[in-house]
Amino acid sequence: MARMEVEYTLQEENDVGVENFKFGKMFVQFSFTDPMDITFDKLNRSLDRICNLNKHEVLGLSFVAKYDEVIIAEGSLYAEGEGRWITPVSETIH
Repeated sequence: MARMEVEYTLQEENDVGVENFKFGKMFVQFSFTDPMDITFDKLNRSLDRICNLNKHEVLGLSFVAKYDEVIIAEGSLYAEGEGRWITPVSETIH
């Protein structure tokens, strides 16, 4: 068995609407003989568990998975909702 190191940033919102970022690291075991689908399923279940254990609403999660300092996977997951992301810096809300 080998283990990949997963660094993640979790964006959460508490009950009164204050957003916060949490940074963490975990290890996920895998085998080189397993198909990639099984390895990424283990990674997905581990990230899902982190979100489910969080006591506040999770807005997004970004992660980087590495093995021996080589990036295996990276990505961002966002919660679906009614909010929208404001990308232009000049956009003003009144």
